[in-house]
Amino acid sequence: MIKSIPALLTVYLLLLLILILAWLNPDLKVRSQEIDVMLLLDDSTSISEPYKQQQWKKFLTLAESLIEGSRVSLIRFADHAELEIPWTEIQGDTVKQWQSTPLPRTRALNTGATDLMAGLRSALGYLSGDRHSAIILLSDGVQSINQKDQIQMDLTRPGLTVFYQGPGNDTTARPPAYIESINWQRSPKRARLSVAIKAQKVSNFIVELRSANRLLSSQNADMTTTGVQVILTDPLPISNRDERLTLTLLDQNNQLLDQRRLARPLPRQSQILIVSNSLKRSALAARLSANWKISIFLPQELPQNSDFLSAYDIVILDNIPASELSTAFVSSLRQQVTQHALGLIVNGGEHAFSVGGYRHSALEKILPVISEPAKAHSAAAFAFVLDKSGSMDGQTQNHSRLENALSAVVESARFLLPGDESTLLVFDQETETLLPLEKRLDAVPEFKNTRKLRASGSTDLLKAIRKSAETLSQSDLDNRLLIVVSDGIIKQRESLEINDFLQQQRIQLIALVIGNRQPSKVLQQLVASSKGQLIPVKNSAKLEFSLRQTMEQTRRNWVNRQSTPITLSNFSTAKSNDWHWQPLNGFALTRIRPDARILVSSETGDPLLAQWQAGAGRVFALPGGWLNRDNGASVLPYLLELANSHRSSPQIRIMPEYDSTKLLLNLDIAADHYQWQSQPVTLRRLSPEHTNTLAQAQVLEAIAAGRYHAEFDLMTFIPSQAEKFLLNLGEKQYQFQIVQDIRQEMNFTQPSRWLINSMENSTIKTFSPQDFQQFITSGSENMPTRQIWLFLFLIIYLLLMSYSRFGTFRISPTVINSWGD
Repeated sequence: MIKSIPALLTVYLLLLLILILAWLNPDLKVRSQEIDVMLLLDDSTSISEPYKQQQWKKFLTLAESLIEGSRVSLIRFADHAELEIPWTEIQGDTVKQWQSTPLPRTRALNTGATDLMAGLRSALGYLSGDRHSAIILLSDGVQSINQKDQIQMDLTRPGLTVFYQGPGNDTTARPPAYIESINWQRSPKRARLSVAIKAQKVSNFIVELRSANRLLSSQNADMTTTGVQVILTDPLPISNRDERLTLTLLDQNNQLLDQRRLARPLPRQSQILIVSNSLKRSALAARLSANWKISIFLPQELPQNSDFLSAYDIVILDNIPASELSTAFVSSLRQQVTQHALGLIVNGGEHAFSVGGYRHSALEKILPVISEPAKAHSAAAFAFVLDKSGSMDGQTQNHSRLENALSAVVESARFLLPGDESTLLVFDQETETLLPLEKRLDAVPEFKNTRKLRASGSTDLLKAIRKSAETLSQSDLDNRLLIVVSDGIIKQRESLEINDFLQQQRIQLIALVIGNRQPSKVLQQLVASSKGQLIPVKNSAKLEFSLRQTMEQTRRNWVNRQSTPITLSNFSTAKSNDWHWQPLNGFALTRIRPDARILVSSETGDPLLAQWQAGAGRVFALPGGWLNRDNGASVLPYLLELANSHRSSPQIRIMPEYDSTKLLLNLDIAADHYQWQSQPVTLRRLSPEHTNTLAQAQVLEAIAAGRYHAEFDLMTFIPSQAEKFLLNLGEKQYQFQIVQDIRQEMNFTQPSRWLINSMENSTIKTFSPQDFQQFITSGSENMPTRQIWLFLFLIIYLLLMSYSRFGTFRISPTVINSWGD
């Protein structure tokens, strides 16, 4: 028995150890977890093509070591970032399929510059928050543009590790020559390629063009001086089967220096968005040729996402009231026009411009016309009289007639001028003045703050007209308008006294009658004798438009007579000789902006077609709305061509360099049908605070075949951030961007200070196989073990008690006492 005491002690010590482990609750690594690994590759010219291809192969080898279910992705970046391979799950032969292909490139980058921040922001935005993730940044760390970008990025989020690998002293990272730019112009009849080669040393090179394994062209580039050599190949021996080409730069020993893969530049149809209230009416769409791809939306169907308009080249607003365009859509429209060169054509009519509520709206800020006449109006006195009797309680689209009437009056208050006087009255059997007659600098807030009205009671319209007329008679203004919104019910048969009073006080009665009932004869007589208007409105939801149109017509902002368009001299072209204008039935009076142009006018000089440059985009306004008529049949295609002419041409590539006070523009032009040399060019700055400033005129200078040069003096300009410019080249316009301290990227040798600081504080780790393996291990799934240890303790304890009771070994008090002694 005594010999069993050490065994008993061992069992109790084991139980104590198990309890300690249960209290510590250590994790048990069950298995490796699926992880996400993204290669963020610097594809700029400061890193050689062989080195990039080598690192791409190494990345694929690394991907093969990951367990199935893990995902890999690839983002290339230079001046901006492009997603090449979306998250792809590793299954079967996924990686092996990539092993036989070079580094994927589907979109062109400006590889002469690097925006490291843009690459990292793109990568972070693409990560999944619930996956263990790693970003492998392959770059020389140079931030050649946007160097003062202070956007903070969260690189310490849980589960994320960022690795950095630079080319170091690898000589392959600095090639003696590289391909600076490529222009591939392709049409059904011919194809032409322009290749610009930048050399750091005097040498000879070979440029090969292949389709698959077929050699299409081989040319020598004799670099007699250090600089740029441009090679033009015309015509290219390319068939319709050649969707992708490979351009290779070799030295005299046939060693690879640089290589680019080219995707076939397919012709792109220009995208036109037509916003119209009548999708069935195809008057505009029918006049467009097959070269335009058309989308037609009702105003209420327009998506609200901010990037919706980025897919379009031109937007046409077809007689649309401002109230039907959401704030988000108008804001996106203004941004796309002014900053991204979207073309805009606003076709007028009886629902647009002044009668459409454009005055002082956000939309009006990008139009070439202001929605008010050139000559100022004389001030007027307005009395708005609302019927709040029980009959105004009828529902229309979840709103009562009274609610719609009050909303219409509030919107109409926007049309009041600072010199106008206004008053607001409501009536049932009695008449109440809510706002006294007085001048208001801004009447809208006061009209909005009127108390909540409830429809009830009977109607005494004649008494309301009488009291309102008496209020208006107190005004010293000659122009007096009494505007009544009611269902038009008048029980009285006589109104001679009121009729005489309206005529004596020169008060014009305008009655908007809601519903299907015929207005009473008494009301018709009052309107006629005061030389006013009687406007039936069957649907009270249409009150806002009817009242707004009435206000504009009383202001004479809508011309109701016929007018024959007149083509002005600055719009005279060979095409305009064939345009025979037909008379318009009416048009909205507008005022041209100082820096805009009237292309077509009325007999009195009012704009019927106006144009201006709103930032980067061209905007056309047609207050007469004649695009839907025969007038627009021939002019519409020409307007579309003008509105779309600022889009970049595949023939031209602009490469800016900013040095000290000089802006140097190099243009690669893959075309010979135009005399580019000595062609005048004009530069214009498009920054919001300096819109249309810094306009300079120069001429293009030929410096090589297909390469032209222009230099602009920017003595007063030092960019502190990205700046956009507009280049006028003949009749065409092109937009481009420069940033502070743009220079040749090969001049940079040190990584950015931001990257160095991030590595010093371990936010970004230097890539090594050991660190990456530790990252994989850290992503393994762990399981707490407390329950396991407690269960094991219970099993051992029960076995011990069972053995003590039923086995040969028993624990007696004597043994325990002797053990204790």
